[in-house]
Amino acid sequence: MFNIIFTEFDEKVQQSKDDAEEALKKIPEIETRIEEAEDKTREAQDNLAGAEQDAKMARDIATDAEDIAKMASDVNDFRIALKAKMQLFRTKSM
Repeated sequence: MFNIIFTEFDEKVQQSKDDAEEALKKIPEIETRIEEAEDKTREAQDNLAGAEQDAKMARDIATDAEDIAKMASDVNDFRIALKAKMQLFRTKSM
């Protein structure tokens, strides 16, 4: 009976050793995959940073365009008011 228990224990130890050796063989592949994942993460971060800069630039351009449109509208309003005053002046001068 003691022999059977010892044999089973020895088999389990050997199986665990074999499993550990197989796991050790997979370490280089796992390390490679980790490095690839880190590279892709860095690339994604770089792309996001570039997209953020592009978005800020687009926002700034849109803000500038809005300011220019408002100035153009103000100039147009001024022209209309000036024409009206000139017309009024001409009418009073006659």
